Amino acid sequence: MPPASALAWRRLFMKLFAAQAVSVLAGLVMFTVKNHIVSHQLVPHVEGRGIPYPIAIVLLIIAVLGVHLAWRLYSVRQLLTQQSQVRLAVRKLLLYPYQLLASMLFAGLSSMAVSVALGGSGNLVQAYADALAGGIGMSLTMAVLLFVAVRGVLRGTVLRLQRDHGGGLSLSIIWPFLATYLGAFLAAMLNVLQLMLIQHEQPASLAPQAIIGAASIDVALGLALAIFVTTRFRNEFRGLVRSLRELVMDGHPGAVGSQRKEPEDEAGDLALVFRELQARARQRFEQFERELRLANKVQQKLLPPGDMTIGSYRIAARSRPYHEVGGDFFDVLSLGPNRFAIMIGDVSGKGVPAALLMSALLLLFRAEIRRNGNPAEVMMRINEELCEAIGEEGAVTMGIGVVDSVHDTLQYVSAGHLSPYIVSECGSVKALDCSSLPIGIDPETRYESIVLKLQPGDQLVLYTDGLIESMDETGRMYSFDGLESELAQWRMGDELPERVDDWLGRMDAKYAKDNDDRTIVVLELVHAYWLQAAEREAAAALDGALLDELAPSRFYAHDWMLGSAHGTERMVAEQVGMLVSTFWPETVLGEDVQSAVSEGIMNAMEHGNRLRPGSVVTVQAQVGSRITVIRIYDSGGGFFPHVARNEEEMARKRESEDPRGWGLVLIDALSDYWATGRDERGFYLEIYFMRKTRA
Repeated sequence: MPPASALAWRRLFMKLFAAQAVSVLAGLVMFTVKNHIVSHQLVPHVEGRGIPYPIAIVLLIIAVLGVHLAWRLYSVRQLLTQQSQVRLAVRKLLLYPYQLLASMLFAGLSSMAVSVALGGSGNLVQAYADALAGGIGMSLTMAVLLFVAVRGVLRGTVLRLQRDHGGGLSLSIIWPFLATYLGAFLAAMLNVLQLMLIQHEQPASLAPQAIIGAASIDVALGLALAIFVTTRFRNEFRGLVRSLRELVMDGHPGAVGSQRKEPEDEAGDLALVFRELQARARQRFEQFERELRLANKVQQKLLPPGDMTIGSYRIAARSRPYHEVGGDFFDVLSLGPNRFAIMIGDVSGKGVPAALLMSALLLLFRAEIRRNGNPAEVMMRINEELCEAIGEEGAVTMGIGVVDSVHDTLQYVSAGHLSPYIVSECGSVKALDCSSLPIGIDPETRYESIVLKLQPGDQLVLYTDGLIESMDETGRMYSFDGLESELAQWRMGDELPERVDDWLGRMDAKYAKDNDDRTIVVLELVHAYWLQAAEREAAAALDGALLDELAPSRFYAHDWMLGSAHGTERMVAEQVGMLVSTFWPETVLGEDVQSAVSEGIMNAMEHGNRLRPGSVVTVQAQVGSRITVIRIYDSGGGFFPHVARNEEEMARKRESEDPRGWGLVLIDALSDYWATGRDERGFYLEIYFMRKTRA
């Protein structure tokens, strides 16, 4: 990790400051030695007139470099505290050695000029010209030393910053080589040029041995720097080749280069290792593709068929993963002769991890829904087991519905999943508000289900967020508006699978930039089960086969369940009235039955259940050849009179102005008989109608 603590930053500062001081002092020592070899001819006034070399200026340069270094590290440390400024911090550190190279060259030239001005005499123009050549050479020598030392110390920190934060400027490898090689070469050439100028101006002032000795120092310095930089790069290159070879040799002892400890030809060895790595990567990629295709087949086999018919319901489901495997899933599962479950889910994430969790959840759902068909309890148990298994590593949205195909009711519970839509036969689109926390977050989360009564032509549309978030070529999202606009155009006359396939085909053509799994499940109620059965029984009765069709019970029965909310009673009352009219077509009891049942249901909602959310009213209708019995259950305590009906009590209620009890008066007037009672299911009101023709 990059330096984070104050101690780590202080250590980095001390390393860099020591590298700077040693580089400058090494340059000074080299120059002093060279100047002594050539009898102080490089800068005659340094020792020739007793004026020492301005060591104070060199120390001042070191101090200035130290102050500048402290300021640079402080600014970098401040930038690293801001995530948006990490790239700038890396840039400052990466360019720091190059900035030192330029500033040191300028500082050396300036100090040389000051030195000449303080100690020179005679022709100052000539002195400056002589010192310029040697000054550039000496300054460039110090600058190159400083560049190599500081870059070597900073390189590890810069690489770690670039690796951990993935940001910052990166420079070509040619620049450090160019700065080192070219700088050392130019410094040696300029220093030799200075000696040649001195020899030209003062013939025989320098012995050949002195010139060779001074030049040898420059050449040796250049070679040392070149060897140092090259060796450093070679070691890094060897480390790269060694890492690649170990990667290739992993589990393959016979791989290329496995018998050599160190490569003799690094470039050639790298090429061989890279080709081996490329071949092995291709093999593993092909193996991974085969495994993904197999996983896709297994995942598809876990899912139910895409097109199903269950009684009066048609189901069309499509799931398209973004990769070969995905995290979307759905299921349709039979729970008995007249009930089935429908489910949709979306695991956070994509690819293999999401697919593994999806498969486990699918099997867990099937096990739990068979234990207990209540969707809210099933969701809570799945949530507890998921939290226990994976903790808070991932969240899953899920929606579970249980359909009663006899009563055409849907119990639905959602755990953070997108709200489903109900599309009616007339084209109205309504979103169900039933969401809660996704599973896998809090094991204590409680879920509540809602109860819906489905009508013939109703369609329940379940979907995942990949559908909503699909993008077209312009970057426009499909969104909920697009979904609702599409659903509003659906009509019951079209075949459901063709309708869904056509819709998804149009989406694939227009919204090609989706990057998520997409799943849609559509449940359509084609016709009411009770009406279909009643029509079949009535037709048998009209054909004279009533006793055969209804034997041995000789009556037709049907149940309804509805929530305690005003307005829901009308639909059930209408269906009960239609049921009686269907079996007894010669009578005109349909409206009387409808009114009595509606009043009985309202009494059960208001007085029995007290309109409590979640409380249910159950209606049972039994139509026989001569009598119809309708029983209405509520969840309240109710009353239990000794007699079902009292003439004197009914007379008092009819004459009373108190509205309480008028419901029973209306039921008493419309029906032939009524009674109240209680059994294992709760309190009930029982209404009787006799088969007779009315004018």
